[in-house]
Amino acid sequence: MTGCRPLLADRQVPQGGHRVLAVTIDKAAHGSGQEIAAALLASSALAAYSLFVMFDAAIDLDNPALMLWKLFNNTDPGRDLLMREGRAAIDASIKGPLDGHNREWPEELTFDG
Repeated sequence: MTGCRPLLADRQVPQGGHRVLAVTIDKAAHGSGQEIAAALLASSALAAYSLFVMFDAAIDLDNPALMLWKLFNNTDPGRDLLMREGRAAIDASIKGPLDGHNREWPEELTFDG
């Protein structure tokens, strides 16, 4: 994990609600998305969070539009969702050989405005 940011302040989480932590990861240094997800879910220091959303290290966690774009376009529930004991981690990062994805990942689309 290279960076993290709770998506709601504690005062905004309703009683019994789920605390969400967005994290940036470096797969080259720490392993596949599934390995990092398992480590997040197993961490006692992060037990207060019930959902982790993992992004590439270059993603700005203060840009909610970019985070949503990556979440919806870089995930496949069958491959990128790990659930354990009522908690979950979603890998919204670029996939590569470490993740069993051997094809080239599509380049980022950009538009001139």
